Amino acid sequence: HTGEVTDRLRSQVVATIPDATFAGSTTHRVPYLTMFSFLYVPADELVDELGRRGWAVSSGASCTSDTQRPHHVLVAVGALTHGSLRVSVTPTTTTAEIDDFVTDLADIVSRIRTESGTVGL
Repeated sequence: HTGEVTDRLRSQVVATIPDATFAGSTTHRVPYLTMFSFLYVPADELVDELGRRGWAVSSGASCTSDTQRPHHVLVAVGALTHGSLRVSVTPTTTTAEIDDFVTDLADIVSRIRTESGTVGL
């Protein structure tokens, strides 16, 4: 179930949000975790805004320290090294929750890009 919900999350985010990507393989992965990057959108703003809407997400690599250097794991998998959003699902995550999350995420990404003047770049 977790892998199917993660697949739905990945496909909906990439289909719904322009310039959204996820890091890593679609087949060789842990079934509950996805790291997304959104061009021109700072991850800390996404984390804060999603938190205000009740979503618990993280940014960067899970083992990041306080250093300002890009994390070696993010570099190794070819991810953007700044502005990455980490999303985990649980065995009880529903498709309705994924749909609601993607709706909120798309709204926040669009608003941040509009406010920063980066829409259409």
